[in-house]
Amino acid sequence: MREDNSDIEVIKQIAEYEIEMRDGNSIALYNSLVEWGKGNNEVHTETLNRALNILNAVVLEDYRDQFVIRIPKGERFYRARLVEEKDYGELGIGLYPTSDRLYGFDWKGSKEPPKEMAKAGRLSYNNEPALYLATDEATACSEVKPKIRQLISVATFISEEELEIIDFSKLKYTRSLNSYDDKYSADIRSFLGKVRALFIEPVYNGDYCVTQKIAKYFREKGYQGFKYKSFHANGDNYTFFQENMRKFKWESSRIVINYATANLFLSMDKVEDYADIRNIENIEKEVSVKTRAKLFKQTKKKFCEEAKKRE
Repeated sequence: MREDNSDIEVIKQIAEYEIEMRDGNSIALYNSLVEWGKGNNEVHTETLNRALNILNAVVLEDYRDQFVIRIPKGERFYRARLVEEKDYGELGIGLYPTSDRLYGFDWKGSKEPPKEMAKAGRLSYNNEPALYLATDEATACSEVKPKIRQLISVATFISEEELEIIDFSKLKYTRSLNSYDDKYSADIRSFLGKVRALFIEPVYNGDYCVTQKIAKYFREKGYQGFKYKSFHANGDNYTFFQENMRKFKWESSRIVINYATANLFLSMDKVEDYADIRNIENIEKEVSVKTRAKLFKQTKKKFCEEAKKRE
């Protein structure tokens, strides 16, 4: 029996309505999370509970293999810190020059700040220490937003234990999220995409309340940190919660200088093992040997002069 045109049109309208409903549901779910993160007591409880239940089911159950990863022991990570002029020559925190190297901050100067100095971050509250790391040196340097010709200390950390974390960094999944799964009655691909974007988008007023709340939600379930894309570079960022910070050991630090607007971080060492850090692959301009020698000499001189003042 063939369907007439009116039947086909009705089926088409129903399908379009269902898509609109799913889209609307995903937006409502996302908005409830945002309002919850902001501390809005008037958020619709039923919608919020459904949003959290879906987030939990998708990330920790149905698509766990896409969102939960294990960091192996021995993995390398990087953490950058701006070097201010007041830091020059501070031998007590590891900054010192040799004939061919400029060493960065030691473990104490490279690790997360103490509780009383810890500022709110994307996944941590004010006065709540957390260890923020990156997959590579370029990403770590870009995240601290250095000025032109500013010195940066780049430290290497190594994981000493296996850690289980939430991964929101993937741009593509090995198993596609089903946008129209009847189980959720919402476009979960759209919903998860909006949630993941919160971890990437820059926040200029320092208000990270929504991602802080989501991080706390998973932290209370026993997960040890998060992985997410960097907005400023091509790599990924990591945040490890306070109780897991001692599961990393500091290996070494070096000094680089932000030489150009495109984030070309010149090594301040004369040792070949320590190469420049290029954040953008198409940077072809080579800095002359003479320029490098001058930069090294000037920086070393400042370090030595400041160290003498402190004697």
